[in-house]
Amino acid sequence: MGLDLIKRTYRTSFIVAILVFLYTWGYYSFPSAVGILTGTIWGCLNLFFITNLVTSFIKVEEKDYPKIWILLLVKFPILYGLGFLALIIGYFEPLTFLLGFSLVLAVIILKVLGKYLLDSVLKQNLKEKKL
Repeated sequence: MGLDLIKRTYRTSFIVAILVFLYTWGYYSFPSAVGILTGTIWGCLNLFFITNLVTSFIKVEEKDYPKIWILLLVKFPILYGLGFLALIIGYFEPLTFLLGFSLVLAVIILKVLGKYLLDSVLKQNLKEKKL
């Protein structure tokens, strides 16, 4: 799976978030749709920073400590401050922000389950053909 899974997760999350945004805007309300889209963007940014931090920490060669510090200083105070600010403004309900953030996690889970099920079905088909 590797980092390719994370890159595909960004793309899939944005596509699903736009579809959910349009659906929520049409059938519920615009502020709720903005909350879901904002939560998804925030979740993707959070995943981006976590991925970069983890890959920077576990490098075999020499670690780039200035990059690690910059990522830490951007992720924690700035990204979380923006998330707090988005919730404090009160334009959308916090639940919609949470739904958008959870959308990224749901995409990851569904991608992993899909890959696992696809691999198990392919292995089962190969076993049946060999018999």
